[in-house]
Amino acid sequence: MDDDGNGDRAKRPVGVNAIALDRILQVRTLFTLNKSSCRVSSLHEGQDSHVVLCFNPSNAQQQAQHLRQGLLTFHSTDTPSGTHEQREAKESLVVQELPFEHHHSPLDHQQQQQPALMSEQVVAKVTRTQNLVVLLTTGVFEVPMVKAALISALESGIPLVLVHEKDEGRGGLRFSQVMEECPEDLDQQQVFETLAVEWYNEPDFREISIFKIVQRL
Repeated sequence: MDDDGNGDRAKRPVGVNAIALDRILQVRTLFTLNKSSCRVSSLHEGQDSHVVLCFNPSNAQQQAQHLRQGLLTFHSTDTPSGTHEQREAKESLVVQELPFEHHHSPLDHQQQQQPALMSEQVVAKVTRTQNLVVLLTTGVFEVPMVKAALISALESGIPLVLVHEKDEGRGGLRFSQVMEECPEDLDQQQVFETLAVEWYNEPDFREISIFKIVQRL
């Protein structure tokens, strides 16, 4: 039975039962205590970004926007300015996107005419980043630029951070379905080597997903 109270339990994320919610709240407490100590590593020579974010633009635009914004503001405080150290940490995080992500459709007409050029741009971004963050929603592996990014990351040894959308109303699916959708020409053992971070769309819990992602960077 759902909790009818007015506290955190009334805002339970989709698909989360009471036991799982207790674990989530424990993580949120840990998040609150450790947020200030979570820092990304500095970029090394030849690296342009800490994160390249990729997703299926047909069903994950909103999640990607929230994820990107959450990463960029993770080190900020409730005060307008924060300390100098916090401002520097916030400004140091570099998040890039795949070439198609400024368009409403995966590829516009000009991009469709130049698949080789687009693939080269993807490889250039991925090989010069520290991490590839992939939002797992329905059909994500069918997006050519996402597949190209995954292949490039696996070949270059770039760490993958998988973020799992479970809400079917937002393009989500069960993880077993994610694995079924993964193409045979991608090494599933490499792709799914680490556990995926669950994505929570509810604002009160979204920061937990961001916290777990930052821990992987």
